Amino acid sequence: MNKLSYLILALGISSILSACNKEPVVNPSLNGNEMIQQDYSHLPPEQFRGELKFFKEQLDIIFNTYKFVLRDEGIAYAPTQGFLVIQIPMKELDIKVYHSDIFPKIKESGWVFKKSIKNADIFCHGNQRQLEIIRPKDYSREIVGENDKLAFSALETEWNIGMYYQEQGTFFCGQSLPIINIE
Repeated sequence: MNKLSYLILALGISSILSACNKEPVVNPSLNGNEMIQQDYSHLPPEQFRGELKFFKEQLDIIFNTYKFVLRDEGIAYAPTQGFLVIQIPMKELDIKVYHSDIFPKIKESGWVFKKSIKNADIFCHGNQRQLEIIRPKDYSREIVGENDKLAFSALETEWNIGMYYQEQGTFFCGQSLPIINIE
């Protein structure tokens, strides 16, 4: 690929992933931090295309006993890249349960723990699939930011969980991502 193709690819990835860094929309008429969201969590995986079907199957296995919200703006699919984002309220999942129940389920489902960055854990399923589990801001003073190179960001009182697929490999899971030099 030429430099222009890499630049277009990078801009496309950036625009898709930037949608995941938005705070949820809060309706002032609701109590506290309740969000208006379309709940896709009960849809069968067959309703999703490509890698999103795999991601939905994984979510159903790992978070099968937890209420999670799959936001419509947290879904994107293209043949070469895609992502799926869910949130789980702190009242549904706490840090102790995450370590005793969720973390082992993730590993049992074939994901390999790659690293922790501040209040986030990163897992890989091959070179092309990445899972980011980001604890709520209320759990940590050190919060992931743009310099940490994660695709998703911390929310105030919800776990922000994102899975994404990149055909060329993801930042943390891919072994040889193309390097783009702009002159």
